[in-house]
Amino acid sequence: MGVQQTTVTDLLSMFLREVLGGIGLGLAAAALMHHTLVRTKDYGTQVLISLAIVALAYGVAKRIDVSGPIAMVIIGLVAGNYSMPRLAAKERAPFETFWQAVDEVLNAMLFVTIGLHIAIVPQGASLFPTAAIAIVVCLAARWLSVYLPLNALSLTGTFKAKPLGLTNLLTWGGLRGGLAVAMAMSLPDSQERAVILHMTYGVVAFSIIVQGLTVDRFFSADRLKRLLNDR
Repeated sequence: MGVQQTTVTDLLSMFLREVLGGIGLGLAAAALMHHTLVRTKDYGTQVLISLAIVALAYGVAKRIDVSGPIAMVIIGLVAGNYSMPRLAAKERAPFETFWQAVDEVLNAMLFVTIGLHIAIVPQGASLFPTAAIAIVVCLAARWLSVYLPLNALSLTGTFKAKPLGLTNLLTWGGLRGGLAVAMAMSLPDSQERAVILHMTYGVVAFSIIVQGLTVDRFFSADRLKRLLNDR
């Protein structure tokens, strides 16, 4: 029995389903969260509502085969920028403290898991050039994605900082971590999984160790002032 080859159309369809489906699910869950949060005055109930909706949305994402991480990001963006400002200060402060603590704990657990997971990822010298290529491609893609809109804003007069210098700053300061690794680790077992994990670990390690430790040397306070003053 023959094996059906994956086509570019199949990949595009999968990508759109994962991304657009995750965005749509995230918006629906965020709307539900907002509707319930702003009508609740008890801090404990608000925490339970947020936990329940997040868990439910991620379960639904896995069930309908869309991106759960993207849905969670959308929920966080909407809740943080739209729902939270509409809560009373006495309710918002402990609510934010709770989720900040959850964020710190989960990030710590994730990076511990990364360290443990590396031990079972197949090692091989042939995979290191792949990771190096991934680092270069990610930096180049980020540079282009930042420079083009900044340059367009500068040409229209909306933006007065130096596009080239600020692009270099935002490119080198763009650290990657938890979300990228979590998505790579969630991939099903396949021949390509080890390669993707190596690429992801390489990009994350480079951004944290190299970029994170050198950004203050490349972009001092005086240089930042010059970058932000185009006139």
